Amino acid sequence: MAAATEEPMPSEPSRIFPQTKNADFQRQFSLAADQRIKNPLGSKMKFSEGVLFMMNSLTGLSLLTLPYGFAQAGLLLGALIIMGCMIISFITATFMCEALTIANALEYEAAEKQVLEHQAPEVRQALRDAIDEVARGDESNSMTSFWRPPTRTAKTCRGSPSCTILQVFQAENRVKNPDREFKIRERVELGAVGERVLKKGSDKVIAATIYVMILSFTYGTVSALVVTVNQSLAHTLLGAWRLIGYGELNANEVYTCCVIVVFFITLPLCFKNLQNTKAFTVVIMWCRFLAIAILLLVGIYKCIERLERESLGSILQDVPLWKPSGFVAVFGNSVFLCGIHHYLPSMISPLKEQTQAPKVIITAFSSCYLLIVSICATALVAWGEETWSKCSSRPGGHYCQIQPLYNLNFAPLSLAGGLSGFVLAGLPGHGHCQHSHRSHHHTEYHGSMASGETAGSGGGRVAVLQDGLSHAGGLGATLHGGSNHHRCASGDPVRGRLCRSLRLLPLPDDSADPMSTDLAPREGQ
Repeated sequence: MAAATEEPMPSEPSRIFPQTKNADFQRQFSLAADQRIKNPLGSKMKFSEGVLFMMNSLTGLSLLTLPYGFAQAGLLLGALIIMGCMIISFITATFMCEALTIANALEYEAAEKQVLEHQAPEVRQALRDAIDEVARGDESNSMTSFWRPPTRTAKTCRGSPSCTILQVFQAENRVKNPDREFKIRERVELGAVGERVLKKGSDKVIAATIYVMILSFTYGTVSALVVTVNQSLAHTLLGAWRLIGYGELNANEVYTCCVIVVFFITLPLCFKNLQNTKAFTVVIMWCRFLAIAILLLVGIYKCIERLERESLGSILQDVPLWKPSGFVAVFGNSVFLCGIHHYLPSMISPLKEQTQAPKVIITAFSSCYLLIVSICATALVAWGEETWSKCSSRPGGHYCQIQPLYNLNFAPLSLAGGLSGFVLAGLPGHGHCQHSHRSHHHTEYHGSMASGETAGSGGGRVAVLQDGLSHAGGLGATLHGGSNHHRCASGDPVRGRLCRSLRLLPLPDDSADPMSTDLAPREGQ
């Protein structure tokens, strides 16, 4: 029976306080709430802009490591793992949106209290009179303090006799004007949301735990990026240096220099106010989308080339579908891919239509899912027949199996004179930490070349590798002849090294490719 006497909060047909429909009165609350803002939203974003910015956050590090994961786990299993992680991430992302609106609503209710405290006595009396009208018949009600509960407010306070007139007013205003109260006026970051919502007792421990999780995630992200950014940058510099014919550089020294340069560029930025970086982000975003488009289009082109040589049935037999042993390779990257909740306040708050936030999230997730599965599927088909474990780093060189860093599969791309391959291979902010790579840049051509150039002279080795031994005493003329192996096996040590570099003789040391994309030198070098 007790439960039957409990009444809900004021519903739409009922209205206790006429002030809740007074636009001027409500505007005072909005102005007070705006004055309490510490982190203003800045420029607004359209729906399409919100989707693009969220996709920009999703297509980061994991996009280039997932093709390798799909090769380990299979196409079907990999697609299901990503779908499951994205569903869970979408659900929790909506929770994050709710927490963001609640954090803003708490500030709005604080502004309500602040405004009502400074109202003229007649305004506060009018609120008391409204309660008196509801609680008519109680002789003591007209003397009720504004900040103390009226005697009969069961119909407006869920049956609680301790409800104050302020709480009654806020409850009705919340129902009558939800767009004002739950409007996101301020970009409240994840940790600050916890501080505002979790204020009492043990809840403070949970709020502190949020910061621990953010720090842990940030540390892991930065640890991955600091390696892969410099690895890709060093790889690009080494490839470009060889292409223009200035000989060889020490891979470890180049990598170390990249780390130092990036450190001294990044360190000052840590102390800058980088709130207004929309223009910079837009440029980076479109560069990234362009690179992703090239990855997908080149993969599709390679698939078509393979379809012209092989039947569809034989190709599908080579594509792995279900390999549970590779579950971790995809799952770890999927968690990393979907962990964008700490970005949501910056991506959701500036939306012009904030009620479309869930639609923005699901649109970005769905588009990113289709993009990732398409790239991984084309990768499995395009590079499924390759036998080389590492790709050549020179334009027009040989391709290889799917690499842990998928952008390194495109190093031999000769589009735009090889520039496209270097750009893709040096994509910043992408990749997976791979320290187990072995360097095969050790091949040296000692002595004099048949053309008279020494290994150290400008462009000696590079010219030989690029021009098909056109300067190697006529050896290049026999590349397509039937006496390659005979001439390579003639016993000439210089000719032998040269033939190994062009695959005319088996390479020593596990068939190491002298133009491999690896950076780490062999032991003892």
